[in-house]
Amino acid sequence: MSGFDMQLTAPGTLDYFAAEPRAFLRTLGGTRKEAEKLGEQVLEHFGRLNRYVEALAAKAAELGRAGVTGAAQGAAIQAWQKVEGDALRPVAGDLNGLLESTAALERLLQQGDRTRTQVLEREGFMLRAIESLAGYDANLLEMYGKHSPETTDSEAVTGENRRDQVNAENLRWLIDTACADRRIMVWAHNAHVMNAWYEKGFDSIGLEPLRDGMKPTGAWLAGWYGEALYKIGFTAYQGSDGWVGATPAPVLAAPPDSLEGLLHRLRAPEVFLPLRSLPAAPIPMRIPKYKVEAVVNPARAYDALYFIDTMKPATSI
Repeated sequence: MSGFDMQLTAPGTLDYFAAEPRAFLRTLGGTRKEAEKLGEQVLEHFGRLNRYVEALAAKAAELGRAGVTGAAQGAAIQAWQKVEGDALRPVAGDLNGLLESTAALERLLQQGDRTRTQVLEREGFMLRAIESLAGYDANLLEMYGKHSPETTDSEAVTGENRRDQVNAENLRWLIDTACADRRIMVWAHNAHVMNAWYEKGFDSIGLEPLRDGMKPTGAWLAGWYGEALYKIGFTAYQGSDGWVGATPAPVLAAPPDSLEGLLHRLRAPEVFLPLRSLPAAPIPMRIPKYKVEAVVNPARAYDALYFIDTMKPATSI
C-alpha cells in the first residue's frame, strides 16, 4: 500500500518526512556528501514554506480543545493571523530555492549507481517524493502566500491541475515500475477518478477538455492506459456527509428523474451499476459530487457506479 497524493496534510509532516530522504541519502556512495547537503536544503525550504500551515493547524487544534468553535473560532483565527500568522506565510524566495535544490538533487541521484535493482526502486520512489514535494510547495505558495484576488482566482485552477498531474505521474510510476506485475486499486474522490474535466468550484463538467478547466488524475490515466483502466464512481440518493469528527451535513434526496432517483426505486441499499457496456444515453446524475448535471454519456466519465441509497459519514471506529 502506498500514498500517491502529493499533498502532505498531517500535523508534524516535516519531521516524519525528513527522516525518509535522510535515511535514503545515507545509503549512497560517492555522491552521498553532496546529496545530503542538497537534501538538507530541500528540507529547510520545505519547512519554511510549510510552517504557516503547521501553525494554523496547531492554532485551530488549540481553539478546539478550549471549546472555541464557530464564529468565535473564526474571529480568534483572524486575530492570530494579524499578530503571528501573516509573518509565517510562504514567500516566493523559498519556493525558488526549493525548486533549485530539488532539481540539483534529482540530477545527482540520476548519476548514481544504476546497476542494483533495490537502489533503483528506492531511488525512483524518492524521486517521485521530491517531485511531489515541489508541486505541493508551489500550491502552498499559491494558496497561502500574499496575492491579489485576481491572482488567487487564476492560481486556484493552476493548483488543481498541478496536483492531479503530479498525482497521475506518481501513479504511473507505481503502475509501470514499482508494481509492474500487479493489479492496482486506487482510492480517490470522484473528482479525481473521473475521465472528465470540471470547472473551478465544481460548477460544471465536460467530457472534452474545458478552457480554463481542470484535468483530473482519471483523465490522465485514461489517456495512458485506455481500456485497462476501470473507473468506479460513488453516488448516493440521500443521507449525510462530513469529515471524521465534524458535524455531518445533510445530503438532500436526488430529483426523481435523476439516475440516483431511478436507482432509489429499486429499494436496494446498495447497487453496483456497470456502465461500460451500455449504449450512450444522456441522463441527469450527481457528478462529481452532489450537484445534478445532465451527462451526455456517463460511461465516458466512469466505467461503473457504486450507488448507496442512504449514505453516512465515515467514523474513526
